[in-house]
Amino acid sequence: MILAIEFIPDRNSVAVSLSDRTIAFYDFGGSARKFDRKLHVPSTQKCLTYVERRKTLFSAGVDGAIFAWDLSKLFSNEFNE
Repeated sequence: MILAIEFIPDRNSVAVSLSDRTIAFYDFGGSARKFDRKLHVPSTQKCLTYVERRKTLFSAGVDGAIFAWDLSKLFSNEFNE
């Protein structure tokens, strides 16, 4: 089930928080929308907010924890969950 969606303009992608404790990223570049990657998170995230000047996606879990995800690191080839 989809819990939250946030557009990430500088990556031309969408982050989708799902009830299976993941955040999925979809690339909206070009004419085709395609799945890009999935991030497993410690708890179900019910809120997403992107801050462009910091290149950071913030999420809030149902357990009250707030996470900051550095998208430059998340989308690098060296990222390891």
